Amino acid sequence: RIWALLGPRTGDNNQVLALAEALGGVVEPKPLRYWRPRRLTPTNRFGGAGVAVLRPESRALLVQPWPDLVIGVGWRSVAAARWVKARSGGRARAVRIGRPRCLPSRLD
Repeated sequence: RIWALLGPRTGDNNQVLALAEALGGVVEPKPLRYWRPRRLTPTNRFGGAGVAVLRPESRALLVQPWPDLVIGVGWRSVAAARWVKARSGGRARAVRIGRPRCLPSRLD
């Protein structure tokens, strides 16, 4: 079971979906919407896990049963992917396409 965390950019989303589909299994797209424009959201340089930057309708998408793999794109998806991993007790793996702007050890 794979969650594809999608953001505002079509090209980025296409990469996430292509990777998820290539891996096989059930792919569930999760379109995320954020509270603020990217330029106003504080940079998550330390790779914190949380969903505070997500709008309530996006937070409502991230519920059990947890996936085996979470794939995100864009630095704001790192926090959401790590939050899912933490909530799953570490069972879900978190993968990020592109430059995560956090320590690589915080992702799988």
